Amino acid sequence: MIRSELKIRDISDITSSSAGGEKKILICDKLDTTGLQLVFNDELSGWTAFGEFSPADVHNKVCVVFTTPPYPQLREVTTVKMEMNKANGSASSSPIHFTYYPHGREPGINAKHQVHRQHKEPTMQH
Repeated sequence: MIRSELKIRDISDITSSSAGGEKKILICDKLDTTGLQLVFNDELSGWTAFGEFSPADVHNKVCVVFTTPPYPQLREVTTVKMEMNKANGSASSSPIHFTYYPHGREPGINAKHQVHRQHKEPTMQH
């Protein structure tokens, strides 16, 4: 069997809460969606899970809208590998780095709140 390559061109976001369920958009070269999988893998812990999508979530054979899988019991920010592959092993993409953070500890949330608190509406003077 000749192994072909799948190509990831871009992704809308490379982070997710460990709770998963976040919608992401993956742009790739034209592909045959038969047996397509989005695999998330942490080689250090041995965790593996799959992004969820249906045939209706594949647009023009170049865009896949999927939801991230949960990463249970994650205690610290962890970078994993994500790749597209065919379930039968006939094709795969080069892996990309994808970062999970513990649920409830979204990166940058404190900075957003600080900026919001510092923003003041102009006051009208009489």
